[in-house]
Amino acid sequence: MRRLVESISGALQIAGHLLLYPLLRGWRRRWGTTDEERTLRLLGDELVPAPQWTYNHAVSIDAARSAVWPWLVQLGQGRGGFYSYDGLENLVGCQIRNVFEIPPELQQLHVGDRIVLHGRSGFGPEVVRLEPGRALVLGGPPNTKGSQATWAFYLLEGPNGKTRLLERGRGVAGNGLSEKLGFGPYLMDPIGFVMSKKMLRMIKELAEAASH
Repeated sequence: MRRLVESISGALQIAGHLLLYPLLRGWRRRWGTTDEERTLRLLGDELVPAPQWTYNHAVSIDAARSAVWPWLVQLGQGRGGFYSYDGLENLVGCQIRNVFEIPPELQQLHVGDRIVLHGRSGFGPEVVRLEPGRALVLGGPPNTKGSQATWAFYLLEGPNGKTRLLERGRGVAGNGLSEKLGFGPYLMDPIGFVMSKKMLRMIKELAEAASH
């Protein structure tokens, strides 16, 4: 029942953001972040040097970076999931199962590994930059139509021993309607925001629970 209620809540939020797309756009793309965080040059930014659109989301976590990093390392379908609305993800065939523990076998991650987003197709970005305990950048080279995106996570020093978990996306949409929808902001921005907000808050909850 809880999963159903959460899925309905997530779906309603997505519908609201799609309907109010231009009104909430600025707030979505800077949610939880400071001016300084949004202007930081971070590992992986160089992969998409001239993005058509970007977003930065962040949460403060009352735990050390070492307590947050294991949850990031095991992101992915067939791994730890994405700690978001898995009911919605599975409606479109993602085959996600969130894992609310840290199995040792999921703690191995290397540049070149693929993080699967959709279980049926096997689609997903590769790990393109990795700095253990600090940065995980997913993406790939431009496709044949010129589209490219990075999806990155950074663990920054926060005040009073807290960790700032910063999520950053940078994208370029190539030629064609499918590229505009798949890599542009029109769907990715509102839908991705709702899913990411849930994910960041869940990682915060898990890391804090494991640290206290």
